[in-house]
Amino acid sequence: MMRSTGRGSRLSFCILLAAGSLLAGCQQDQELTRMQADVTEAASDLVQEDARARREILQMQAALDVERQRLHEQARQADKRARQAPLIAAAIQQIGGITLCLLPLLILLWLLAPRGSEQDTGELSQLMVDQLLLDDDAPLPPRQLEHHDLDSLVQERLHHRGD
Repeated sequence: MMRSTGRGSRLSFCILLAAGSLLAGCQQDQELTRMQADVTEAASDLVQEDARARREILQMQAALDVERQRLHEQARQADKRARQAPLIAAAIQQIGGITLCLLPLLILLWLLAPRGSEQDTGELSQLMVDQLLLDDDAPLPPRQLEHHDLDSLVQERLHHRGD
């Protein structure tokens, strides 16, 4: 019987050893499962952080594109104003030069413009024509105020002179 006890104790020892190995293996499996769960959770967190970072990058790129477009528009408007300014300055300079050139002529016209009424001017013109066309010794013919056209008046005076 002793032999059986030795075998029993070896068998118990083997069972214990197998059970211990089995328990150790189960604990290792549990530890591996827990580690895999941690790795899976960390990978999921990493994927979420990567997606969030990509969204932030896309938002920043969109904001930069808007800013770039705004700056491009400002540069285009500044360039347009820079091209228009010399044209406007040249136009103002030309108008000023023409005005200065015409100013003496305008002053002369203003000085030579008749100051009296139209009837006084007409009578004066008629007297001047009479004086030029007639001899100094000849008497002046009676004035006819119905003449409004200087050419017809001159023709009439020349006709009187021929008589």
